[in-house]
Amino acid sequence: MAVLHSPDGWFDGREDTAVLSVVLGVLVVLSAAYCLYLSAASRRAIIAFATAHYLIAAAASLVDNAWLGTTLAAPVLNMQNLLRVIIVTMIWTAYFHKSKRVRNTFVNGAGVNKVAAVLE
Repeated sequence: MAVLHSPDGWFDGREDTAVLSVVLGVLVVLSAAYCLYLSAASRRAIIAFATAHYLIAAAASLVDNAWLGTTLAAPVLNMQNLLRVIIVTMIWTAYFHKSKRVRNTFVNGAGVNKVAAVLE
């Protein structure tokens, strides 16, 4: 790609990873916005989509770490970041699938039913 060409050759051979990183970054932002909408609307789909969002974010982090690992000499930082992303993904995914609060709000519709009961 001519757009991703650098005069000193630093970027050569990394175009595919950079494009994938940008695409995944855009997907992270879009999935976060949709999760926010689903959460505000108290939709049950938030459980599955939040899992997808965290997996997309983890994939984006993996690609970014792979790209930074080839451009920077900081393997410790990359491993710490990778471990952090994996732990965050595991915690939030488990929370959305096992939490009583999530079940009461989004599955049973308790949050929506309480508002409807107050309005009647």
